[in-house]
Amino acid sequence: MATLYRSAIQPLVESKCSAASFFGNRVAVRSVDSDAHLYAASGKDVFKVALAAPPATESTLSDSQSKKETPSPINVPSETHLLDSAQSEIHSLHFAASFSEPQSPGFLYSSDAKGRVVIRSLNVDGTVNTTVRAEPQRMGVDTGFTSIATDPLQPTKFALARHADKSITLFDGERAVRSFHTVQRPTGIVHLGSFHPNLTAILEWNQLTIWDDRVMEKSGCSTRVIPGPEPLYAICTGHPGNQSQKSLIAYGGAARAVTVFDVEKMSNAAHWTGSLKYDIIYLNFSSKNPKHIFAAGFDSEVVCGDWEVSGADRFEGLRVENRWIGQTVHS
Repeated sequence: MATLYRSAIQPLVESKCSAASFFGNRVAVRSVDSDAHLYAASGKDVFKVALAAPPATESTLSDSQSKKETPSPINVPSETHLLDSAQSEIHSLHFAASFSEPQSPGFLYSSDAKGRVVIRSLNVDGTVNTTVRAEPQRMGVDTGFTSIATDPLQPTKFALARHADKSITLFDGERAVRSFHTVQRPTGIVHLGSFHPNLTAILEWNQLTIWDDRVMEKSGCSTRVIPGPEPLYAICTGHPGNQSQKSLIAYGGAARAVTVFDVEKMSNAAHWTGSLKYDIIYLNFSSKNPKHIFAAGFDSEVVCGDWEVSGADRFEGLRVENRWIGQTVHS
């Protein structure tokens, strides 16, 4: 049976969350042993939340419960601190740590509406050790939605997507090493470092594109897939420690379908239609069960199901009172 925990982030409850982009992901989680630190952003502020949740227990999604039944959430206490503030509204938070050293403190990335990136090196207790700032070579005007994707095997290497600017910038630490422009405005980005260190997958409106930073032709775009006319908002990669997932990408959007794409075979591995009632805006593979994937919708609903069999063995109907600020996996 699925177990749900709920905790209020008081500063966000009191001040209300800023609008940002409806598919911007503004939460990240860092776990060491049984401890979890949640990071959340609203407006220009980044908050650190120490969760007092009990250790997760292994379970299936529907052992003795109806597949239509919603698990009752368990309220857990939390302690919230203001971590720091950015210069413009934050659109993306991303936590990265070396997969080979899972207990390492790791890095917390944030990108604001102008594409400025703040890289925070974290201590073991979740506080900030050092802060480094990185900027694209051409800042331009306020670009709206921005997103960050890091190499899971080399967390100091990352890519920045800027929506209105139609641009992707690759960084090595604080240094920008290459930029290229997309045909459509990007709405999602992931790094495929666990499969190949030079590949990045990008959502461009209704297209999935694969980019290779070694290739100069077509600005580096090696593959372009157009599944349909509907826009795509959500994309994720498999867990780097799972060999069966290392070449998989899952994406979805207005068509309400989750498509799992195998980069190695350059073909679809599965297609789960009608997973949600409204547009899919977040996707995450389960770190515990490689066959399960979490999908969150525009109407603040989240489901989890077996993507290999079109969502069988799932719980559904969990809907929160307010719009999402993001979705992440606590592994």
